[in-house]
Parts: sequence; structure tokens; C-alpha cells
Amino acid sequence: MSVGFSELVVGDTVEMKGPLGSFTWEGRGVAVWKGVRRKVKNIGLICGGSGSFDLLLPTILTPNLIHAGITPIIQVLRAVLGDSGVIEMRLWLLDTNKTEQDILCRDELDTLSEMNRDGRFVLHHTVSKPPQSWSFSTGRISDEMMAIHLPPPGDETLMLTCGPDALIKLTVKPGLERLGWNVAKSLVVF
Repeated sequence: MSVGFSELVVGDTVEMKGPLGSFTWEGRGVAVWKGVRRKVKNIGLICGGSGSFDLLLPTILTPNLIHAGITPIIQVLRAVLGDSGVIEMRLWLLDTNKTEQDILCRDELDTLSEMNRDGRFVLHHTVSKPPQSWSFSTGRISDEMMAIHLPPPGDETLMLTCGPDALIKLTVKPGLERLGWNVAKSLVVF
């Protein structure tokens, strides 16, 4: 980001978001959200790429390379998967981008997925413009995609999301509600 900011001139505008909310992973299956400690056994994670900076940095970065959605999500993944006190916890990640090249932290996500083939971490991508040989989903996140690639609602289940406002307001929140989620009680928005 510092490379991009160094290119700004007086009068340029920058659009930023976050951090929002108050989510802390205490460890051993305990999360604190909005000041409330909760025992958690399942975490669904939804993140999306953002083109918010495309107009600012066209000569420095490929469009949509800045992927704000993965930032808090990867931190949670690292913390939970690195917590040796959590044995029965499961995580699901649904990651949406325009192209395969837009998937940041891809190597780390693939490694975490490989290391947790026992079902502890399930990774799924969807892209709008897939390459010829693409084994994941194509298109925008849908209710069906969320039902298949994320955990069902439950008392010990949280859903965490980060991405563009349109993704969260028009897709994630209403989709989860249609799938039976109480988003006020279970959806953490970063």
C-alpha cells in the first residue's frame, strides 16, 4: 500500500473501510464478539475481493489485486488452525474474486487446506472469470453455494465475513437469512 500512497497527489481521494466490530479469538474454542464470550465449534468464513482502489493505482497494481476481504479472515484462520487446544473445531472458507489471479494468499490457503485434509478446514473458491481448467465454482456467491460450502447455522457456529459492502449487504446477509441464520446473533462483519 505504501507504494500506492506515495503516488497520490493533493486532491486525490482514497476510499477506506474498517476495522469494524470487535472480534477476538481467545483460543481453546472461545471467541469474544461484541464483548460476549462464546464457545465456538464451527466457523464459516466468507471473503471477497475489492476493486475500490482500481482507479487510484492502475499503473502500480493489477486491477482487483488489493483484496481487503482476506486480511482479517486469514488472521482468524491462522489463529484457529494454530491453536493446539482446539481439536473438534471446523472452518469453512468461501472466497470470491473476479479471476484466479486475484486470489491473494493462495499458496498459504492451499497449504492450510492440504495440512487439514481431515475436514478441519474446507476451502472453496469462486471466480467470475474462470480459467479453462477450473475445479471450483464460477460466478457470484449464491444461496446454494453458501448452503453447500459453509456450515449450517447453530448455537456454536459463527459466520465471519469481509469484503465490499455490496457483497455483504446484497448477498451475504440476505442469503444467510434465507438459509436460516440469525445474522444479528451469528454474523461478524469486519
